[in-house]
Amino acid sequence: MEGETMILTEIIPATKREGKKSPLLIEIPLPSELDGPFLVTSSKSLLWVENKFATGVVRAAVRKVPLEFLWRDMLKAVRERSQNSEWGSVLPCTKDGLSSAITYLAEFDLKDVEILSGSNAPEFLSEETGLSVRESSWVPEGWVVLVPQNKAYLGTSLDFGDGQWAVVLHNASRAVAILVPDTLSANEEVAD
Repeated sequence: MEGETMILTEIIPATKREGKKSPLLIEIPLPSELDGPFLVTSSKSLLWVENKFATGVVRAAVRKVPLEFLWRDMLKAVRERSQNSEWGSVLPCTKDGLSSAITYLAEFDLKDVEILSGSNAPEFLSEETGLSVRESSWVPEGWVVLVPQNKAYLGTSLDFGDGQWAVVLHNASRAVAILVPDTLSANEEVAD
């Protein structure tokens, strides 16, 4: 995977009827064992959806925006929700924080993980775990993100072509651990 763009979710080409525009909303079916909250694209931003519809779906808006921008905004939203809901998935970018992040994901039986980082990743990351660390342009500078290698477990990005996407994170509370610099307070916004 070296040299490839590192991804946050599974990417699936969406079917579009020939000559038709992309839909404004799409229903995305989720496995019955999943419960919320789910993070979905909305018409202008992102939206937390607490529960699926009775039919087992969530609705996500189709937006024309670079996918990397959506993923970056999703990381920021997961960070904020984790801190507000006290999930325990946002940790300091230290050796102890890394160890806690690996333990956090292991509690959900996620042992095959990968480490994605923004620029200026700390050197201790690969030394401590033996895992490869891959820089991803959409991860905020100084951040480190641990996600499952199985991207379908974390979420789905539907590609409608021409830069149009609908995205849902269906395991945001279980499948993402974020290490942030010590200098980033709980309420501080990260620069784009």
